[in-house]
Amino acid sequence: MSDSFATAQDLSDRWRKLSDAETTTAEVLLADASDKIRNRVSQADDENWCAANARTLTRICCSMVKRSMQQSSTGMPEGASQSSTTAGPFTDGYTWSNPDGNLYLTAEELRDLGISQGRAFTVGMVGHGDD
Repeated sequence: MSDSFATAQDLSDRWRKLSDAETTTAEVLLADASDKIRNRVSQADDENWCAANARTLTRICCSMVKRSMQQSSTGMPEGASQSSTTAGPFTDGYTWSNPDGNLYLTAEELRDLGISQGRAFTVGMVGHGDD
């Protein structure tokens, strides 16, 4: 089984042309994203499951890395989530959703991978007459 579910070329095809430095970064992040998916989806270690879901795995892996690379290219200091610029009477303000460029799976991606959301349940707090 290959290390990554996607290549830098897959990412470039879905997003934009990457520079040589970005390609190197993308390859590392794609391997990290693939590892994160494998850790969340038990079937991801199964060769047959991966082959059957190859396009979904590639798409999700590329989306994770694209989100990360978009945020890391903003020039924001690490950990910052807001920025504002003022020029005369004009002000621009931004809040980044992923200021550190973390790799994460969205709720939709988790559903696409077959990972169900949590379910509500109750736990009885009264004994069963064992006193």
